[in-house]
Amino acid sequence: GRAVVRFRWPFAAAAGALTFAISTAALRHLKLSAVTLFLAVVLVVLLVQRLMPGRSESPAAARPLPPWDIPARMFIATVYVLVLTAAAPVLGPGLTGLVSPFPIFTLILAAFACHLDGSPAAVKVLKGLLLGLFSSSVFFLVAAVLLGRVPVALVFAPAVAAAFAVQGGTLWLMRRFPV
Repeated sequence: GRAVVRFRWPFAAAAGALTFAISTAALRHLKLSAVTLFLAVVLVVLLVQRLMPGRSESPAAARPLPPWDIPARMFIATVYVLVLTAAAPVLGPGLTGLVSPFPIFTLILAAFACHLDGSPAAVKVLKGLLLGLFSSSVFFLVAAVLLGRVPVALVFAPAVAAAFAVQGGTLWLMRRFPV
C-alpha cells in the first residue's frame, strides 16, 4: 500500500546515491573521448528505459500542492548547491564536475511525487526525466567537441540549439509512442 511506498523510497534514494558515488569513484580516472562517453550514455539510458516498469496509466488530474511543498523542494536544492560550492575548493575542478550532476532535482521530484501521489507518480517523473537525458547528453557532446576549437562564447549557442532539437524530437516521439 501507500504506507509501504513511503517507507521504501528513502532506501531507494540511498541506494541510488550510493550507486552514484561508486560510479563517480570508478569514472573519475576513466579517460574516454566525448563521442565514446556519449554513446555509452545513450546505451545506458536505453537500457534503463527497458528496465523501467511498463506503460503507466493516464495521468491523474492535477491537485493543489500542500503549502510546504515548493519551499521544501527549494530548500533541499539550495542546501545541495551551497554544500557543493563550499566543497569545490577541496574537491578540485575534476571531482566537483563529477559530483555536480548528482541528480538532486530527480531525487526531489521523484520523492515528493511518491510521497504525495504514490509510486506510479514517481515512476512517471523518472520516465520523463530519463527521456530528457538525451538532450542533456547532446548538449555536453557538442560543448565537449567545440571547447578548445572555438572561442568559449561560441560554444554554448550550438550546444543549446542541439539540445533543443533533440528535446523537440524526443517530445515528438513521446507523443507518437507514449511510454
